[in-house]
Amino acid sequence: MVAVSAIRHQIGFLVPRTNLNLLKTVLFYYVLAVYAVKAKRHLAARGIIMTIKELYTWTSKVCISYITFWNPTFSLYLSL
Repeated sequence: MVAVSAIRHQIGFLVPRTNLNLLKTVLFYYVLAVYAVKAKRHLAARGIIMTIKELYTWTSKVCISYITFWNPTFSLYLSL
């Protein structure tokens, strides 16, 4: 009797995890599709060269902001 209740207890926990994993997977692919559509529109509107320049500028700003967040003295070198 103990083994049956233990199995029911385990199955009860498996079902929500499966649904949660399915929900996370669907949400991930939805977000991925949205970003793909946005990237396609951005590329069509601005062209490949301008898109690469903007991607480089954005990446540089993000990297510098991370560096200055973790090492505040680094911003002194940028002002020189």
